[in-house]
Amino acid sequence: MRAILGRDTEITKYSAQDLVDFTRKSPARKKKPGHECYVCPIYEGLVYVKHNGIQMEAAHPFDNAFCKKSVEPRSYLNLAYIDDVKELDSIEETLDTVKKHPVAATIPIFEPEFSSIGEKIYWRPTSTISKYVNTHGINITGVGKGENGEKYVWAKSSGGLKFGVGGYLKISIEMMMMCLTTGRYGPFIDNPFPPLSKFVYPTLLSKEAEEARQILDKEKESKRLEEEERKRLEKESKRLEEERKRHARG
Repeated sequence: MRAILGRDTEITKYSAQDLVDFTRKSPARKKKPGHECYVCPIYEGLVYVKHNGIQMEAAHPFDNAFCKKSVEPRSYLNLAYIDDVKELDSIEETLDTVKKHPVAATIPIFEPEFSSIGEKIYWRPTSTISKYVNTHGINITGVGKGENGEKYVWAKSSGGLKFGVGGYLKISIEMMMMCLTTGRYGPFIDNPFPPLSKFVYPTLLSKEAEEARQILDKEKESKRLEEEERKRLEKESKRLEEERKRHARG
C-alpha cells in the first residue's frame, strides 16, 4: 500500500510472524502437540500495528513449521506504523476504495470448494459433503466479470502461488448464503450473509509522524538493551555467588 500510494519506491515485505507472535499476549489455542495458534481478526492485527508497529519480514521471517510458544525479544528498530484503521460498511464503498488501493476483508471457508477453487468463482458450498471450516482474511485488489455476467472481486490469499490463480481467487459480490442448520455456528452464518464482510484498510502516518516514531523507538530500544544487560549481569552475579558458596562448603 505504501508503494501504491507513492510513499515508497519499492514494495516492502512486512512480517506476518510478528503478528502471530506478538498481537495477543494471552495463551494461544493448542491445536496439536508442539503447535500453538489462534484466530485473530484483521482489524485487531491492524490496531496492533497502529500502536506497536510491525517488523520487516527479513528481521522476523515467517516460520511455517510451527508457531513457537516462546520467541526472541522484539526489537524497536525499523518498525513500520500506520495512522489508523478504517472500516467500510458496504461492498459499494469497498469497490470505490479498491480503485485507489487494496482493502482487506473476511470470507467463510467451505471445503473442498476453497482449496480446489482454481479459476472458478468462489461464493458458497456446492455439494452435500461441503463443510464450513473457519473464516479467512484476504486482500481485495480488483474487480472482474464472469462469462455469465456475474461480478466478482479479485482477492489475494495467503495460500501461496499454487492456490487459485497465482495466489489469487475470484469471489462473487452478487450472491448471498444462508445456513439451514441454525445454532451450530453462531450468528455469523445463522442469517443470510454475503461471501465478503468486515472490510478494513490502514491509513498511513505523515512523514513527520514517522520520523517522530523512529526517534521514540530508538530511545525504547536503548532502554530495552540496557534492561537486557542488567538482567544478564544479575544472572551472572547469582551464578558466581552460588559457585563461591559451593567452593566454601568444599
